[in-house]
Amino acid sequence: MKRLILLRHAAANGAENGLNDRDRALTDIGYAEAGQQAKWLTAHSLIPQYALVSAALRARQTWGVMRKRLLSPPHEYQDALYLAEPGTLLEHVGSLPEQIETAILVAHNPGIEVLSRMLAGDAPNVDAMRDMARGYPTAGIAHFDIETETWEQIAISGVRLSGFARPYNEDD
Repeated sequence: MKRLILLRHAAANGAENGLNDRDRALTDIGYAEAGQQAKWLTAHSLIPQYALVSAALRARQTWGVMRKRLLSPPHEYQDALYLAEPGTLLEHVGSLPEQIETAILVAHNPGIEVLSRMLAGDAPNVDAMRDMARGYPTAGIAHFDIETETWEQIAISGVRLSGFARPYNEDD
């Protein structure tokens, strides 16, 4: 079985004064969100062994905060994940090595939210699905259990939404 964590980057500054969208940095709130979500992953024993991260500054900064608290797993920054469509995101997840059991993908909306809904499965965790239906906030996490031995089979294997976490959930 594999586990996949889909993380939307944390809160970032707007693209002002001609700033390129890829160069938007995290806000103070974004840094706090990333730290809180790393803590949540640790508390729920969801420690990724590998990270695929959009090359946009806000995604790299989100992962930079989190990886320090998650035992610094290996990662790669990929330009192709910037504002990627769900199919592109899934393609990159499908290329992960078999020995990786738990992976995290740090990317952007709308792709990350649409992919989460696509992967939710026939019998998702009802509370997680209800929470995700309220919207996918910055630093939102959806995590999935996948009945497969290889990542390349993710689109055809039994995938189930196991949980959803917003930064600063009241019950955490």
